[in-house]
Amino acid sequence: MMKKRIGMAALLAAAACACTTANAQVVISQVYGGGGNSGAPYTNDFVELYNKGASAVDLGAGGYVIQYASATGAWSATNNQFALVGTIQPNGYFLIQMAGGLNGIPLPTADQIVGTNMSGTTGKVALLTGGPLASSTCPPTSAGVTVVDLVGFGTTANCNESASGTSGNAPAPSNTTAIFRGVNGCTDTGNNAADFSVAAPSPRNTASPTFTCPSSTPPSGVGSASPSPQCPGQPVDLFCTVTLGSNPSSPITSGVADVSNLGGVTVDLLDNGVAPDVTAGDGIYSATALIDSFVTPGNKNVNVTITDALARTGSASITVGVDNCNLRAFGSSVPNGVCNGEEALFTVAVTPGRFPDSTGIQVSADISAVGGDVAQVFFDDATNGDVTAGDNIFSYALRVCLPTPGTARMNATVTDQQGRTLTGDQANNIGPFIQLASGACVNSSSGVVISQIYGGGGNTGGLFRNDFIELHNRTEGDVDVTGWSVQYAFNFTAPSTDQGFQAANVVALSGIIPAGGYYLIQQSQGADGSQPALPTPDAIGAVTMSSSSGRVALVRSTTAIGLNFTDPNIEDFVGYGTSAPVWEGLGTTRTLNNTTAALRDQNGCEDSNNNNLDFSLGAPNPRNSASPVVICPRVCVADVDDGTATGTPDGGVTIDDLLFYLVLFEAGDIRAD
Repeated sequence: MMKKRIGMAALLAAAACACTTANAQVVISQVYGGGGNSGAPYTNDFVELYNKGASAVDLGAGGYVIQYASATGAWSATNNQFALVGTIQPNGYFLIQMAGGLNGIPLPTADQIVGTNMSGTTGKVALLTGGPLASSTCPPTSAGVTVVDLVGFGTTANCNESASGTSGNAPAPSNTTAIFRGVNGCTDTGNNAADFSVAAPSPRNTASPTFTCPSSTPPSGVGSASPSPQCPGQPVDLFCTVTLGSNPSSPITSGVADVSNLGGVTVDLLDNGVAPDVTAGDGIYSATALIDSFVTPGNKNVNVTITDALARTGSASITVGVDNCNLRAFGSSVPNGVCNGEEALFTVAVTPGRFPDSTGIQVSADISAVGGDVAQVFFDDATNGDVTAGDNIFSYALRVCLPTPGTARMNATVTDQQGRTLTGDQANNIGPFIQLASGACVNSSSGVVISQIYGGGGNTGGLFRNDFIELHNRTEGDVDVTGWSVQYAFNFTAPSTDQGFQAANVVALSGIIPAGGYYLIQQSQGADGSQPALPTPDAIGAVTMSSSSGRVALVRSTTAIGLNFTDPNIEDFVGYGTSAPVWEGLGTTRTLNNTTAALRDQNGCEDSNNNNLDFSLGAPNPRNSASPVVICPRVCVADVDDGTATGTPDGGVTIDDLLFYLVLFEAGDIRAD
């Protein structure tokens, strides 16, 4: 026999339905209205509740009420509403048995029995506190009553948890199916259509196993910006690829980017397919922000707050690089120190301005301090010493004539056709300027000199397996170095800690260096050790040398000189790297690295007793006693009339000038242009 259905007044809802308390602790987890009908597996209808929380809920003390209304009917304060009694344990279930029929088997022991007869396919069930509803509106409202949970199910129910009408209804059950809240009762997005699905009824009561809801996770995102870096005063597109929160999943309601670090306030990120967003609904939320013209260069952080329909918030970070888009330039000299009368290549490397892009760049510099013009034009056309045309490295080669030894600091000026001007201010270390050390460079009396130092051996990126020190015999006769040594000293953190040259860092030498020949001392190997081996060394030590800065002495004995930097047995001394505390002459060599060595100029021939003038940086080129010899010129005259328009004549051509010219011409250092 079919169950008797109790009719109710059919009053249509008139107002829009608002959400109930999504993520309430106690929710309706299962609804079955086909009990006792033909084909029904159970004899009775039922509603199942689930406690998602970590604490027990006393339904009676909390004033909980279960109430039913037909699909289009009003909520009645006198019919189909029942006060609940009993306690639901944490993560437990509560079974409310309703009216029944003849078909099926009995339900598990119900926790409460009421007499309501529900529709098997469509209707409304509400879980309330504070009393029953007496309402025909959607959302249903009654004074003092709180709607804890509401389920509208089936095709014709006129109110549900998220909307009036039928669009947000849970699916329709049947005589053989119930509607289930997802994840054993845990899913609660505030949308019946999203939260419920249909399956065979499976009633659970307070004796059933509990189920702990998986931890809820908020939405998250990964940010990016384009273009980055970007110039101040220009727009940048912000993107955030969003991952929805879980347990339950919930749609994103907003994405807000804090662009205060870009000079703004906030912008809304949207996924609507409107530029800069590419594809609507793909989970990539986008917006355009303007970088204020006063924002300083550097990486700027943009924090993004992502909110979903459950009011869960997540965050993402977008890094926006802000570039210096003004005209920029850097000046240098190669080498950074020369003997008076030698050639230096002055360069100014220019970074063109942007927005608008620089055109017609011009570079000039006042190089009168070293014998050049007050407004010397530099070139980017592969002439006048320029290496590569059109690479924005402007160059000028000059044979230097500095009246007195010292360092010249020369300002450069860069302009473009867009009206930008950049002028160096070397006194304040601003803009492009060129610094060059120069000395009279009287040739030293040292016959054998330290001609090369390399401390990057065996290091990551190193070019050879071992550190090394190279010597060169500048004389025209053989030199026996037996009883000599090379000695190494580390830098110190404070003068009081300087231990100078210690016995452990002394490498004894032996043998003869032929005239113009080289002598190779191999030192320790770095941790990598995969690099090529050195040529056969003439002496082997085990000293670990710094790859960047240190001190090396060539001594005519094997006794460590300690802190006696004026020991008369010192044949040559080199402080390499700008942090070396002791050096020869005007200054140290430049700082080395794993791919560069300090090389004495003119293949080891130049020795003015000024480390900063005598050495240049270059790729390591170890030479031993079997390498080709280089015979050094006999004469090193500083003051030579080079015959150029910018040169400073020395008052007449002397026999010394001619000898110097002939020596250089023979060595290939002067070209007949």
